[in-house]
Amino acid sequence: MNFTVAKKIIGGFAIISTLLMITSGISISNLRTINKSTLQQSELAIPTLKGSNSLALEISKMSYHITHATEEQSSTTNTIARSLEDISQVANDNNLSMEQVAQVSGKLDELAHQQNELVHRFNV
Repeated sequence: MNFTVAKKIIGGFAIISTLLMITSGISISNLRTINKSTLQQSELAIPTLKGSNSLALEISKMSYHITHATEEQSSTTNTIARSLEDISQVANDNNLSMEQVAQVSGKLDELAHQQNELVHRFNV
């Protein structure tokens, strides 16, 4: 069986074409499998990503509320501190006033004794 050059070339091209068709079929099958897997992963990943984004948004909102509450607490603490300083100042002022009243009372007591002595001198 002698094949001519033309038959050999045609046979070679036929074998190459057959191999290309088999390889193409396998590639198409693999691409379909990859596409199916990608779709399945997308179907699983998208809800997870949405949930993750939702949680991240909630955490962001909570952080904002915590920051706002902390600022309010800081402001309230400063107001209380100023009020305590004012109360302390009033207490100090009252203490000084009481000391002055005590001094004046002592002087009035001395003056009352002196006046009493003078009145007794004239009564004698």
